[in-house]
Amino acid sequence: MSWSITTTLERKDTAVDYAKDVDKLMELDRTNIGNSQCEKERDEQIEAAIHAAFQLFAHPIFSNAAEIGVNLSGHANPEHKAESGWSNDSISINVFVKSYKSS
Repeated sequence: MSWSITTTLERKDTAVDYAKDVDKLMELDRTNIGNSQCEKERDEQIEAAIHAAFQLFAHPIFSNAAEIGVNLSGHANPEHKAESGWSNDSISINVFVKSYKSS
């Protein structure tokens, strides 16, 4: 079951609250982000992807970002095992600066 999430984290303040970033990602509506098979496995992958993305956007190289784009996607199989005719499990994470804070 393939899934995909795309969102933007806004960081207009000088103080960055990483917990709010993670909360925003965890609270995203998951009802229309992929096929309906393997929802449990999909959600496990989404949570793993969010926590991995957090490690990236918490890094100092993103400290001057006003907006951070986040693209998470993947494919989950039942019980994370091989399924005939399906792709293997995978997760892709893209984190990028959309705009910088004013100097």
